[in-house]
Amino acid sequence: MADISQTFLLIATFDIALISIAIAVYAVSASYLGRETRLTRWRLQKRKDLLNKKIKELQEKGNVEIKDLKKEIKKAEKERDQLGNRVFLLSWNGAVIVPCISFIISLVLAVLGMNLDEGYLTQLVTSPLFLALGFVSLMVVIGTIDSAARYIPLPEFDVFFENHGIPKLKQGKKTILTFYVHNKGESLAENVQIFIFFPSTFSVEPHPDYKLAIQSPETDYPNHIAVVANFTYMHVDICKPIGILLTPPNDKKKYEIPVEVCESKIGESKHKLIVEVTD
Repeated sequence: MADISQTFLLIATFDIALISIAIAVYAVSASYLGRETRLTRWRLQKRKDLLNKKIKELQEKGNVEIKDLKKEIKKAEKERDQLGNRVFLLSWNGAVIVPCISFIISLVLAVLGMNLDEGYLTQLVTSPLFLALGFVSLMVVIGTIDSAARYIPLPEFDVFFENHGIPKLKQGKKTILTFYVHNKGESLAENVQIFIFFPSTFSVEPHPDYKLAIQSPETDYPNHIAVVANFTYMHVDICKPIGILLTPPNDKKKYEIPVEVCESKIGESKHKLIVEVTD
């Protein structure tokens, strides 16, 4: 009987210690809760907009199959549940209440077991079980905190022409070629510099919105004309147009236009676009 009492006492000690740890863990999780809640709302809205866009595209194609719609809806619901669970695990209910309920039940059973001379087998089985359940819940919370701590929201860029197509420029005819730079990441972009490199056969005219710089032979794009545009800030999901006044060459063919976007947090991202010169 003394050994059994010691076992229940050990279980009760673990319960009390883990309840204290759960409260301390919440103090850490709360520091990430606001950021994760904001990101979750933004991701859910973005996922909703994407779902509506895909449904509209399916409807425009005609003969929409129910299985296609169900597939998109199921995918959106799965992502919604994953994001909701993440926020819940960082909240007071997820980080403290859920594991502590298990610990308290385990503690009560352990105390009951210590005061029984016989018939304590039920408590001996269930008390450690609830202790283990609470411990697993707490480990899941700690894993979520670790994931939130390691994840740093960053800006991410996409560069494209209108309708994501390949613009056709008439040879030797002055025109305005508009590039679009989109911050599709999850953080504000700061001190953004955009470099657009045109072959030397293009004639690019100066403009107050950008600067021109001829590249030396030692650079990545020798003898190219660099168009340099600067933005102090670029908010999340904002698309900035850059209109460049130029005259295409007389050679009819497709030209590759390298684009580099530099930002203070992520450094440099490289992109390549295509323009076609026609008659």
